[in-house]
Amino acid sequence: MPATSQKGLVKPMSHELLLREAKYQSSMRMFHTLLNKGIITQGDYAEAEHLMREKYHPLLGTLFVDLNAE
Repeated sequence: MPATSQKGLVKPMSHELLLREAKYQSSMRMFHTLLNKGIITQGDYAEAEHLMREKYHPLLGTLFVDLNAE
């Protein structure tokens, strides 16, 4: 039986968590643009990423941390 047909196994994302994820992703997109333009260093980017993770506590965003910095 597919997992998608079983009710109650996956909880929907709360509105608060969705907003935190969106704010984290938006912030990191901005920092990534600054990094690509040479405005900030890789170290600055890593520090910003650390601060944004502490501020927003994203669940999904942390899955892509290593991919976004390249």
